[in-house]
Amino acid sequence: MRRSRATAFTSRSPARRSSGFSTRVASHTTFVLEREPAASSGKALAATLTVRFPWTPEDRHLTPHPFIHWFAVAPSYKRQGLGNTLLEHVENTFLKTQVKAPATYLATAVEHPWLKAYYERHGYVAFHRSTNALGTPLVWLRKILIPELYQDTPVA
Repeated sequence: MRRSRATAFTSRSPARRSSGFSTRVASHTTFVLEREPAASSGKALAATLTVRFPWTPEDRHLTPHPFIHWFAVAPSYKRQGLGNTLLEHVENTFLKTQVKAPATYLATAVEHPWLKAYYERHGYVAFHRSTNALGTPLVWLRKILIPELYQDTPVA
């Protein structure tokens, strides 16, 4: 008997629990995609994606839009389209429909073998390059979600 494999989206916005709780964690919204493995009765973490709120002052010089921060797919769920599903859900359901964000952006290492091409296939366009504190060259990519609300922000 084959079990159905449910997909569940969960949005988690951590609240500040104490003065020691990281404000960075408290200002992020994390989306979790869980799957029900065929050989198990529980749910397994398949993919996560974090959107940074409010968009941080240190990156505001680049763009005032939400920043897609941590995005990962568990090794056992790679190459099944779950990353695509989660990214599209966050862009369309959360950022575009609920938040009404005109655009979103992210950064990835220039030398990463496939991430830049992945994001470009999903409509992201490179608009800036920089080097992070560790000396890693980065490429910044933007995706316009609501063209009629989008106003281009010149990069400083």
